[in-house]
Amino acid sequence: MKYIILLLITCISIQVSASEAVRLQSPLSTVWTYPNDISPEAHSLSVRIHVPADAPPDLSCGAFVADRDLYWYQKIEHRPLKPGLNHVHFQIGDWSAWQSEPGIDVLDASRLHELQRCGLFFYTTKSSNIKLRIEGKVHNKASAPIKKPIIDNLKIDGLQATQINWHTGKRWSLRYQPRNMPSNPYDPDIYTCDLLITGHGSSISIPGFYKQPLQLLDLGDKEKPKTNGPAFFELRWRPSIPGTYQLQLVVKNKAGKTILPLPSMQVTGPKNDDIVKVDQQDPRFFSTGNGDFYWAIGQNLSAVSDDRAWERYRTIPTPKRGSFAYDTYFQRLSANGVNAAEIWMSTWNASLEWSPDRPHYFGLGRYNQFHAARLDTVLDSAWANGMRLVLNLRNHGQLINPRAGESEWLQNPYNSSNDGPCRSSDRFFDNQQALKYQSALRRYIVARYADHPGVLCWKLWSEVDLTDAGIRIIRRKQGRIDLLSDWHKQAADEWHALDHYDHPVATHFATDMHNADPRLCRIPEIDCVLLDAYHHPHKRRWQAKTLGGLMSDSLYHNYYGCAKFNKPVFVTEYGGALGYQDNNKLLVEHQTGRWQALVSGHAAAPMLWWHEWVDQGEHFQSFNAVAKFIAGEDLRGSKARTITLHAHSDLDSCWCCAWIKPGVLLLYAQDIKWAEQWGNARTLKHITIELPKIKAGLLQIEWWDAFTGEILNTTQLDHPGGSTKLKSPSCKGHIALKLKRIARKE
Repeated sequence: MKYIILLLITCISIQVSASEAVRLQSPLSTVWTYPNDISPEAHSLSVRIHVPADAPPDLSCGAFVADRDLYWYQKIEHRPLKPGLNHVHFQIGDWSAWQSEPGIDVLDASRLHELQRCGLFFYTTKSSNIKLRIEGKVHNKASAPIKKPIIDNLKIDGLQATQINWHTGKRWSLRYQPRNMPSNPYDPDIYTCDLLITGHGSSISIPGFYKQPLQLLDLGDKEKPKTNGPAFFELRWRPSIPGTYQLQLVVKNKAGKTILPLPSMQVTGPKNDDIVKVDQQDPRFFSTGNGDFYWAIGQNLSAVSDDRAWERYRTIPTPKRGSFAYDTYFQRLSANGVNAAEIWMSTWNASLEWSPDRPHYFGLGRYNQFHAARLDTVLDSAWANGMRLVLNLRNHGQLINPRAGESEWLQNPYNSSNDGPCRSSDRFFDNQQALKYQSALRRYIVARYADHPGVLCWKLWSEVDLTDAGIRIIRRKQGRIDLLSDWHKQAADEWHALDHYDHPVATHFATDMHNADPRLCRIPEIDCVLLDAYHHPHKRRWQAKTLGGLMSDSLYHNYYGCAKFNKPVFVTEYGGALGYQDNNKLLVEHQTGRWQALVSGHAAAPMLWWHEWVDQGEHFQSFNAVAKFIAGEDLRGSKARTITLHAHSDLDSCWCCAWIKPGVLLLYAQDIKWAEQWGNARTLKHITIELPKIKAGLLQIEWWDAFTGEILNTTQLDHPGGSTKLKSPSCKGHIALKLKRIARKE
């Protein structure tokens, strides 16, 4: 043990790649690296060491194998080297004898693909600069026959004697280690594990996933992973209905199948399904599996930091502390009424698969365990703060022509230049090998995250119309839509088949609703349509003069409106526009966009892109205002609809819309000059609003301050029936109204 400690302390050692005449650097450790990279088939390292007569008597050595980042596993040769010729031999395939450094880890077959180097290290307590002569050779092993899977170290949550006891709405998991870890634990053609669950007259199959446990460390300016134990396979399930369930663990490899019957599970508690789904009665909106109406009020948190925010709005780049940064974002947003956000699974944030030239990635078919652990933590943190996340699975830059500023195609592992299957970015959508890799990744994501109520929806693309294929087919109307529509059908179909929790599957279009191609939006397997709403009326002839008009047009434009798809539609990017780097414009859109979407019938509030501007400027109040207003309200209903109303203040006309359903009217009005010119909000003595014909009865009228979300006053009106005019109290810029029919007291 003394020598191991010495090695760790003297990690500033000298590396020598020659096979002869290695000079000892003691008391520092001296590292000799085998001159060639090793393959996953490496079995043993044999070395001849010529030690001179004047060598220190305690001179000893050990062997290491390491990945490209010099994360290594080591073995110690406990006998000191003797003067003369020494033969040392290290079995690489003897996994249990290798110790990880740093961290707590176990070397197994699943990690072999990461190893690239091997060699020896020499250590002694004496000072010496003698020369050692070294000759080494790596031996590769012959392919061993694959054996039928054997399950070891099985751990089952809730196991008590001969029965599993669990509770509705709570994550249950099973973990085990294979006797022989597969060489690629992510490849369904090599190895799969599934949980077969039978109960209530039906059966479902839940996929399992490979997990390397990691501890995430906060270094102040970044997040760093540290291994925290041996890898294993895990299966997760979150039962929502009480009852008795029969479970079977089914493990397959190329040698056969192992079926392990598990103890029966007794689930108690009331029905508990917090997963958000498309509402069955009113498919324009979302509800939980418990039937509760859900209207997301969110912020786009695509990544921890955005350099463009500094360029446009002079924000300070946020330290990229990964899950720790998200945790602080969630806490501040949640405290101000926010219940949703969007997270990008991009290469720089939480993607699981990319080219091995980036840290923690290993190419197609092998997943980034650091980012996988980060996403686990981020989902847990979001849910603990009452928030759900739109998980954006791919960003358009991955399939953009290299001449474009946001292109990642040259680095994309699907690119044939990087040994991928696609000669062009279009082939991502129809190359069979590419589709196979995508299917395997979907299986992994569903297995690891689908049970989590913190997932709002699966977003297949951000701005699919800005991929090379999207620009040509959607924007320029060139080529056949089948390339994109067939891909969307297959991808969404696979998500639904794998995800038994019914999270919605979405795709997303850039700029505004003008690019929402009906040929994709009408696909039955696509559950919801996500949009941008960058308001740029002077450059885009089809855009309304106000952001409120654009929010309304997103659904009801005669040609481009998306309400005709009868699906949830909402905006996940808006705020400012190219050519407008104006804080006033951004502030007005931030303060008003959610109100406009609410009364227009969007399935969720729009998500502002510029999260650092919000966070550093403490622009939280507008979230809170809408959250207070909509608390307890339900927009669903077969007769629920939006109406445009005539309104004017003592100074000017107003933009005014309302969401109306039997017995309830939710209204928002905005000073038109403020909406069009983005200056300071003017004080209005009153706004007069002409309401449509209403049946006679007693009405309660609440006027709300749209900046603070506070009730300005409450009155009752004994309405004789027919149309009427209401006059608001004094307000600044905009105001909201709740009008509800109430029963007369006897």
